[in-house]
Amino acid sequence: MATTVDSFQIGLGQNLCEVLWKDGHVSRFHAKWLRFNCRCVKCYSEVAATYLIDVPSFPLDMKIATVKVEDSMFKVSFAGDDHVSILPADWLRSKCYCDVCLELKLQKADVITQYIENNAGKKKEIPQMEYEDILTKEGMFNWIGQVITSGVCIVRNVEPTPEKLEEIAERVANIEETTYGKLSVVKISSTEGNAAYSTVKLPFHQDQTMYEKPPGIEFLHCMKFDECITGGETKIVDLYEVINILRNDSPADFQTLVEVPVVYSTIDYKRANKVYLHHQKHVVVLDYFGKVVAINWHPALLSTLQVREKDVERYYKAHVKLLEIIRRDELHFFHRMRPGDMVVFNNRRVMHSRNKFEANGGDRQLQTTYVSADNWKNRYMTLAHELNRNVVAPKIGNGSSI
Repeated sequence: MATTVDSFQIGLGQNLCEVLWKDGHVSRFHAKWLRFNCRCVKCYSEVAATYLIDVPSFPLDMKIATVKVEDSMFKVSFAGDDHVSILPADWLRSKCYCDVCLELKLQKADVITQYIENNAGKKKEIPQMEYEDILTKEGMFNWIGQVITSGVCIVRNVEPTPEKLEEIAERVANIEETTYGKLSVVKISSTEGNAAYSTVKLPFHQDQTMYEKPPGIEFLHCMKFDECITGGETKIVDLYEVINILRNDSPADFQTLVEVPVVYSTIDYKRANKVYLHHQKHVVVLDYFGKVVAINWHPALLSTLQVREKDVERYYKAHVKLLEIIRRDELHFFHRMRPGDMVVFNNRRVMHSRNKFEANGGDRQLQTTYVSADNWKNRYMTLAHELNRNVVAPKIGNGSSI
């Protein structure tokens, strides 16, 4: 018998196998689950997208015939099926899907909540790294992990050229193009139809919420920021911290933002590159477990509310409450950029804003680009594998808790 297993038994209905582990934990595995998760070479392949088990070909009322444990392997046979499922005991223990184990797995992956709780009441400071520190695999792993954990990181002393920004981004993943192309330069301009190119204050927002999937990781690279300019500081707020406060302090408003959708829109036929992006989505997205897995907020891109009459008043009430929390000064990270600064942040998790500024004859130019949150996480996990780091795949705000 496997060293991790104390005992096991088949349930009375033969549709479950109950396992008592040496640590005292009890797991229950369904017959179908045991058959469809067999790890033998006939049923499981490491080649991606290989479909070896045809689920519809099995009866709905599968029964377990026998269970044995040999050489730390569970061997399970089924009534009317000559196949024996092979499942390593340690693997089986790690895949327990009881409520306790599922919740524990979600908690371990939720680095966002861990970071917020560990830094509650502390002064908001943006983590910083030097450009030279992110050039090695170890340094890149630490940098990517910092953005995953805290949501934002400043990289100092990056050469202020378009080529350098593109080079850094593509060392992690392919650049995500938007209606502004691969790279865009944000500077004072009276001809651009976007408030970012003016000197006005920009409200806290996530970029590009009118897309079905907004950009994930944003790079905001300072090219010029003359000393004579007054104002124009960059501010960051963790939207997950905001939503946690809303959920605790005003659960009815939180639920409204889960249930009542809004429309984000950018429609502009005057641009050389004409745009029609118009998407309805919920501000707060929950998963199967009731966990917040995505948030969508850009008040300046909100289009006309189109919901049932009964939901109009409660939506605007929740809208106001959300903005009241977002505007709390104690939740804000604050930074005046200098040439060579590159603020990298998770656009699916944090919002950014800009204070109003006076140019006073000076120049302020930032360039920006994006890579997907999925690819950012992918780079983190593959680097962890290369560096032999034992890490849990983290939650990153991209619509999934795992």
